[in-house]
Amino acid sequence: MAWLVTAMSTAGIINSSYFSQFANVVGQFIEIILLSFALSEFINQIKKEKNKAVVELNKLLQASVKEKTEDISLIMNNIEQGICLVRGGKEITISSDYSRYLSRIVLNDDLAGKNFVESIFVGSSIQGDRLDQLKSTLCAIMGESSLAYDMNSHLLVSEFERKSGEGRDEIFTIQWTPVADEDDHIKVMLVVLTNETNIRNLQIEAKSKQLDLKMLGELVNISENSFKSVVGNFAKLIEEIDDNLNKSDRVNLVDIQDLMRAVHTIKGMARTHGLTELATASHQAEDAILLQMRSSQILLSKNLSKEIEGIHSTLDSYIKLGDDKLGRRQTVDRRNSLHSGLAGSCLQQLKEIEAMLMPGESSKAVTDIRNFLLKSVGNSLEDILREHVRSVSSLARELGKAAPQILFDDPDRVLFLQHSELLLSSVFTHLMRNSVDHGIETAEARLLQGKTSAGTITVSIRQTADDVQIELYDDGAGSTAKSPSEISGRGVGLYAVRSYLQRERGNIHLRFDSGPRKAEGDPIPFRFVISLPKTMIWNAQSEFPALSASA
Repeated sequence: MAWLVTAMSTAGIINSSYFSQFANVVGQFIEIILLSFALSEFINQIKKEKNKAVVELNKLLQASVKEKTEDISLIMNNIEQGICLVRGGKEITISSDYSRYLSRIVLNDDLAGKNFVESIFVGSSIQGDRLDQLKSTLCAIMGESSLAYDMNSHLLVSEFERKSGEGRDEIFTIQWTPVADEDDHIKVMLVVLTNETNIRNLQIEAKSKQLDLKMLGELVNISENSFKSVVGNFAKLIEEIDDNLNKSDRVNLVDIQDLMRAVHTIKGMARTHGLTELATASHQAEDAILLQMRSSQILLSKNLSKEIEGIHSTLDSYIKLGDDKLGRRQTVDRRNSLHSGLAGSCLQQLKEIEAMLMPGESSKAVTDIRNFLLKSVGNSLEDILREHVRSVSSLARELGKAAPQILFDDPDRVLFLQHSELLLSSVFTHLMRNSVDHGIETAEARLLQGKTSAGTITVSIRQTADDVQIELYDDGAGSTAKSPSEISGRGVGLYAVRSYLQRERGNIHLRFDSGPRKAEGDPIPFRFVISLPKTMIWNAQSEFPALSASA
């Protein structure tokens, strides 16, 4: 409009005036004012929209924070872990935010601001100096750099025990997580307590089942009759141990020697039959007894009984597994066993029956009856030591040696009565293992000497007018000893063997093979010679033929 007035005034259409002269300027001024109003309105509209967006955003943030707070609160109220923030200062305190489960652990609902160490660990397994150390460690970490945590974290408690509200013992693990600020100073510590009781119980149960499976595997490798015999032998040895310990409150040197000898024999017999857990329990008992002997002048029976308890419980576990899982009842089946006296009488009658028969008329039934009766009277040494022979091969493999051949030279087929089997098992447990361990060389060493790679152990049984002589010898390295008394250094445990034999009116000595040594210090072969009274064998054996192959 202003430019039109100006143009008309210039063209003379309208008279020139002050208004016409400045119409253009006034118009521009008015236009600027109108534009400023429009711009202001536009800016206000943008502000309103932004404010509205901010309000909406705040609402969303508040809702999100509320939701997350509720989620965190839900977690803290229901999680099966004790979670809290620990703050430093004059004392180490628990922050106001902690899980409800933490209150259940310490039986206290009001933990905010309370001393952390006293609230959590008082009444637990962490006591005394260990508790003071924990307090000092936390004080040394809080407020310091992360390096302080790295240097002291190994002193923090990782596991402890305390009783639940129901009085049960519970196990807890602790995880410590330091939270540092921008200056790398630790202001708070996140602490998480986890109840591991059920997991540990499951682990113990699983370990127990694994152990049971292992022990069952060992029992399966032993025949039922052998196992019953072995259990009987172990029971007699343990009874001997208990008798020694029950003599008086204090144990003298002789009783200690008897005790160690019995424990050592149990260990050897357990190894022989592959009962590794019983062997381990016996070995631990040996070590514990020796430790007590070194640390105390006076040995109390009650203290030694504790060390023997492991042998008792382990043997009971084997027996229980045999009973429950394999159906091996540790009772004598009288349908399949006869008293040796009755068996001897039956054999005499059977001999009379055979005498009535014509040559060649002896039936298989008569032979089977005779074999059964002979087994009821006793067993040959080869039968008694069958499990020992099997264990020798296993021991040789452990020592990196070839399994030796074991020969029994028993032309009379001597039958040893049942009451002698424990003695023979105990003696040959030591002697056979000694031959493999200390006598027979490795395959390489034997080949260099022109021998076969596998050694040979020979057991010879002979009857004399007065006793039964058993010789055991091997084709190994022999001995460099100048006298029999020095042979004990070969590891034979000769004292234990001699004690067992002398107690049953037997004996043992060494006999060096004849022939001079090639040079001083060269080993000389020797053999163990065992003497046993004839009361240990069935004295009518020579009147009957040996067991047939069908036995």
